[in-house]
Amino acid sequence: MDKNILNPDITVTARCYACNEVMLYGREQCPYCGIKLDQEKMRISAMHNFVIDQAISSANTIRAFNPAAVLFLIVSMINPYLSWTGSPIRFDFAFTTICISAVLLVGGWLGKHERRQSTEPEYQEAKKAVKKSFNLWLVANIVNIVVLIVDRSLIKSV
Repeated sequence: MDKNILNPDITVTARCYACNEVMLYGREQCPYCGIKLDQEKMRISAMHNFVIDQAISSANTIRAFNPAAVLFLIVSMINPYLSWTGSPIRFDFAFTTICISAVLLVGGWLGKHERRQSTEPEYQEAKKAVKKSFNLWLVANIVNIVVLIVDRSLIKSV
């Protein structure tokens, strides 16, 4: 997994405090309204934009992995069949580790960004999407654990 999922590289931007347009951070004058910019105000805006843009970017990456949760649900259902057929390959450990890692990663996003205050519509949408991803991966983990327990119970009873 990419180590930068929760901390992706972001182009630093800031909003003009006069016209509210977004521009690259570090400008001396607003290219939209022409005012001379107070660098301290722009630094605060840039810090806020950086965190929100980073949250949105990592949320989009997390959202892209949602189909994998469905795949893991299907594989967790097939895995007991593979173990009953005498296949030498045991997938349960690998899939359980991946499922747990995914829910921890998504939970890490929620822990880092969920309480941020922003009226940015894209951020609000990203927050909802990550909550859905968290629920999806949580269900995948619960189903996987239930299947593993049932599989172990059936093996012991045979």
